[in-house]
Amino acid sequence: MKILLALILIGLMLFLVLLGLGVLLLRKSGKEALVKLFLGKHAAVPLFATPKLAEAFLKAPLGSSFKSKTIHYEKEMTGLERINAAVTFDKLDRVPVAPFLLHHVAKTTGLSISDFLFDFKKSRAAGRVAYDIYGQPDMVSWFPGAGHLVFGGERLLFGTDWVMRENAPAQIIEQKQWEISDYDRLIEEGIGKTMLKRPPEGWHSFLRAARYIRQEIRYWTRVRKAAPWVGAVTVFPFEILSWKRSLQEFMVDVFKVPDKIVAASDFLADGLIALAKLSGYFTGLKRVFFDCNRASATFISPSKFEKLVLPSLKKIVEALVKDGFEILFHLDTDWAPMLPYFRQLPPGKYIVELEYTDIRKAKQILAGHMCIKGNVSSTLLALGTPGEVEKEARNLIDDLAPGGGFILASGCEVPINAPLENVVALISAAKKFGRY
Repeated sequence: MKILLALILIGLMLFLVLLGLGVLLLRKSGKEALVKLFLGKHAAVPLFATPKLAEAFLKAPLGSSFKSKTIHYEKEMTGLERINAAVTFDKLDRVPVAPFLLHHVAKTTGLSISDFLFDFKKSRAAGRVAYDIYGQPDMVSWFPGAGHLVFGGERLLFGTDWVMRENAPAQIIEQKQWEISDYDRLIEEGIGKTMLKRPPEGWHSFLRAARYIRQEIRYWTRVRKAAPWVGAVTVFPFEILSWKRSLQEFMVDVFKVPDKIVAASDFLADGLIALAKLSGYFTGLKRVFFDCNRASATFISPSKFEKLVLPSLKKIVEALVKDGFEILFHLDTDWAPMLPYFRQLPPGKYIVELEYTDIRKAKQILAGHMCIKGNVSSTLLALGTPGEVEKEARNLIDDLAPGGGFILASGCEVPINAPLENVVALISAAKKFGRY
């Protein structure tokens, strides 16, 4: 019993240290937002640690990011340079290529999905081998310990649970966790009492994951000259609230209690800004993965988007862009009717990953404002031939490459059952047909 109590206290101390490090690394407004997110709107800002402790833990300058000046190149560009130039609509030697590869890396290298997601050393080795097997894409979308941050992180912050299997992608368990009254309770008490759950692997897993990811970002940028996918993660508040209420209940709320959704989204926004900044400081890469599915036209109308989603979206993006962060929107389902609203976001560096959205229409709407990434069909990658994949990739290049601001990729994640030859065909197509 004493041992169990000691372990619990140690875990709690680690969590408080992590929170304290984050609090001190952020500006005053960020500190307040982070603490209120966890403890509610009346919480005061605690000081748990010192900047020197954070510096010693990270063993690298705080708040740094890996930037590369965009230059007009006469020679072959590196993957890192190519991605940066696409994002800023600068001159390119060829179309960048960056399929979204995660679980497929485990299959390609013979590693179990469980090991790939949670074993840092095995997944790091597998990723470095897979990079060459695939043909060296310009952007690396996998990182060691992904399971700790993605699945453990969502459980910790938002209370979501997942079914984890040895050799199959994880599945979220969606069920009603909140009553309507919990929208108000969230604002009063924060996520500490309304969402927070202990991660399956313990609090220390986040510390370890941050250190490994920071090391990997350095490796890919400095040694292999490839662009890491992201260094921070956030989610639309609208999406988080739907998880807590469950999709069916939440869609009723959209019509019955829209004002509660707006108020709760606004409350979450400040904390999500602080968490995204904290993640970027820890990993050293100020590119934020911004995920949402349920605010698309597949689920709600543009008028509902404008009222319920856009205010908190603008608040988060404006704060992050002002602080020098790049935004990577991961937009599954159909977003075409919502994309004109994205023109209202401030000038900055954006990548928009698309799945089922008409990518040619998206390019017309967002041309010169946001870099478009996609979207060779995941169905085609799983069931088609290398020749069919190459043809689809070439069509996308022909239609979307002119004017820059385009990254050839898969539509969402490459399916785990996609033949390796199809992934290689996608990457090779950019090198074969994508010269400017």
